[in-house]
Amino acid sequence: MKKSLYGWDLIWYNETLIFFRISISFFTKEVRTLVSKDIFQDAIVCLLSDKQNYDVSKIIYDSYGTKDIIVRYNGEREIYDKLVDLGVRIIDPSLAMINLLDHFVRSPNATSILLGLYKNQETVDVVIRNKDIHGMTLRDMRFPTDVIVLSVIRAGQVLISHGFTRLRLGDTVTLVGTKKSVENVRFKLES
Repeated sequence: MKKSLYGWDLIWYNETLIFFRISISFFTKEVRTLVSKDIFQDAIVCLLSDKQNYDVSKIIYDSYGTKDIIVRYNGEREIYDKLVDLGVRIIDPSLAMINLLDHFVRSPNATSILLGLYKNQETVDVVIRNKDIHGMTLRDMRFPTDVIVLSVIRAGQVLISHGFTRLRLGDTVTLVGTKKSVENVRFKLES
């Protein structure tokens, strides 16, 4: 979908992701307007200049803290370090294809799943908000057999998860499985 919103060209938008391209040169007011209207949900993708990517990321960081902000890096080293300091996820186009091919060679099935190449497979990150889940081990969760836990992230650190990994409120759990089962597990973890 492409439409104009507060001076932005909105390329694609749904409940979890906003993907946009700026269409005007001065945009701070518009970013603040979008932030104040709480339009950002789970992820923001910026494909602007490095300076504009940093400015957008800084406004969002100042308003929300670090959310999933993904930016395309265009080569300005000084800006790169600032983006890293904000905790932004950075995609370097000059390395993206090499990294993707490397992953395909080392783990073709996992890469295919993560890229959504298998029909009826879903990969999602879920933040644990259900207080009843706090302290439970993964093995006690009794997930459907067609869902696996790929990772658990706690306080920014990736944990090697196994059956005895105890879940905590605020953990981010990466799930892989059929769409229906993943949605059922997501509901259980978030409710």
